[in-house]
Amino acid sequence: MSITKNPKPTHGLYYPILLAMVVGLFAGTVVAGTGGSELNGILEWLTGLLQGTGGKLIAVIALLGGLAATAVTFKVAGIGGLMWIVLGASLGVAVINGIITAVV
Repeated sequence: MSITKNPKPTHGLYYPILLAMVVGLFAGTVVAGTGGSELNGILEWLTGLLQGTGGKLIAVIALLGGLAATAVTFKVAGIGGLMWIVLGASLGVAVINGIITAVV
């Protein structure tokens, strides 16, 4: 006598499709709204932090970390990471504001 295991689907789409069907059954109407100011306080605080002393502190820490990584490993990867941090800090707020205030 042989013992057989429960058969499993042979492809990986079974569970994502099942999840989509269950979510579709219980989903209500979703409408994008333009009003609402629930998170304005957090947005203003974070924007002020990144554009003020917090942004300067992040830049100094990233600069010191990049220089230390470059000096220890003798590779320029630390400076590459520093570049991404500086770009994110300098352009990040403007990009996020552009996304938030996008008109469809």
